[in-house]
Amino acid sequence: MLIYTVVFIALFLGCMAQSAVGFGSMLIAMPLLTFVLPLQVAAPVLALIGPPTTIYIFHLNRHGVDWREVGRIMAGALAGVPLGLWALESLNPAWIMRAVGAVLVAYAVYVAAIEPRLRPRANMRSGNIATSLAAGLCTGVLGGAFNTGGPPLILYGDWLRWPRARFKAILQAVFLANGTLIIIGHALAGNVHTGVLPYAAAATPGVIAGLYAGRHIDRLLSPAHFRYAVLGMVALLGLSLIAR
Repeated sequence: MLIYTVVFIALFLGCMAQSAVGFGSMLIAMPLLTFVLPLQVAAPVLALIGPPTTIYIFHLNRHGVDWREVGRIMAGALAGVPLGLWALESLNPAWIMRAVGAVLVAYAVYVAAIEPRLRPRANMRSGNIATSLAAGLCTGVLGGAFNTGGPPLILYGDWLRWPRARFKAILQAVFLANGTLIIIGHALAGNVHTGVLPYAAAATPGVIAGLYAGRHIDRLLSPAHFRYAVLGMVALLGLSLIAR
């Protein structure tokens, strides 16, 4: 019973964050799940609940999506995945993840403490082809190597000051494509089996409750508060990568 309770709580908190700010389910749910489940079970559980969660959040923010931007990012991501697979075999993953974590924390500190003292800049909303491809390339490299492709895309969207619906819609579109590939990978590796399904079933009520709670939290957040919530999650994500 304790295991199923932890599974429920982990997915409730993770999906609440995902629904409110557009990302964070893996950041919150994975560490909690690994307290009670082996990584080989926790990973496919999250993979199974990921796409339905992403589809729901995308549906709520679908009017903010820019398919041209998504296409550019995905083109870069597809090119980056082979590089990520090479990096996984050739480089020290611990040092890479700590470096990514340090960049995330530094960015959050910069935006919170330094940027307000600089001359205000206009919201750009859209990058050019080169910046979109570069963001996608970094997303693909980290996704292919460590299944953590979100940080470059999150920083890119925040730097361009994407409005809330645009930020969440583009993230979910990219996450959905990656999540589908991850499920296929787990299925081909034989990780999706009957031992995983009871935990996925136990996670479902937590997912539903978390999405509902996160949607109401999102409605209470002003654009400024939403950005601070994103930056807080970025800093937390960075610290978690450094501490790995």
